Amino acid sequence: MLDACIIGAPRCGTSSLFRWLTAHPRIFGPHEGKELFYFMDAGHPLIGDPNVHTTTSETYRSLFPDAPETCKIEGTTHYLFQEIARTHLGQMESKPVIVAVLRNPAQRVLSSFQYTRHNRARVNPSLQFHQYVEWGLEERHDCIKENISHPGSAYVLARDIQYGQYIDYLLPWRESVGKERLAVLSFGEMVADPKATCCRLASVVGVDPEFYEDFEFEARNATYTVASPLLHSLVRNIGKRIPESWMKRLAKRAYMSGAITKQTTRSQEAEQALNRLEEYYAPYNERLAEEFDIDVSSWR
Repeated sequence: MLDACIIGAPRCGTSSLFRWLTAHPRIFGPHEGKELFYFMDAGHPLIGDPNVHTTTSETYRSLFPDAPETCKIEGTTHYLFQEIARTHLGQMESKPVIVAVLRNPAQRVLSSFQYTRHNRARVNPSLQFHQYVEWGLEERHDCIKENISHPGSAYVLARDIQYGQYIDYLLPWRESVGKERLAVLSFGEMVADPKATCCRLASVVGVDPEFYEDFEFEARNATYTVASPLLHSLVRNIGKRIPESWMKRLAKRAYMSGAITKQTTRSQEAEQALNRLEEYYAPYNERLAEEFDIDVSSWR
């Protein structure tokens, strides 16, 4: 049924990895794109429709192209944190390879906050990163949620600092699927040598890695900064109501060319917040390096 699943972590280059892998003529993703949110825990605000709680395995199978002798891959990055995903993917008859991509958790938290703030336009413009980190470390989840306009994003940002404790989630995954089925990748190494990463995974799922010899690796889903968060939020809301067309895509490109600004230097408060996070994550990162042989030396 499924040959590989990218389970996370969010904001770790998984959109790019998914695109690179599904560019292979023998690797297919779901009809609807990278993330299905099918195996989410009950009650999670990001849960998909259909999902594991309401349908059967045949329904899940139907979400992929009917292409014999090809590999099927999914990439719902929040599966890393879901007990129901761990249970079902661990017991799946096809024994899919489970792929986790990890980056410096402090930088991942910053990326997640900035992506929700700018790309998604769902964060109260008055909420600054250092205040968000303070509330997160103090587990003042309600304060965070009050400043996020989307329930799914509010749920995630309230837990994002906890999500950076990768070792707490990967150990149960390893116990569930076994060491041989769990591939833990470094975001830095993947960015530095995407060809090696894709060739490795192609070999693991049994397709010809030579496809990537002349492949053009381009990044996807990058975080950007907008000149006016309020205008960007308004444009996004209007865009959701307009059907897809070449005119809409042209208008979007024209808007984005003027709306995106260059990344500015981080404030002293933001740098201090990053330092606090790196100190907080240090013991978790040490355990991660010991258990999964992943280089975290640059995560400081």
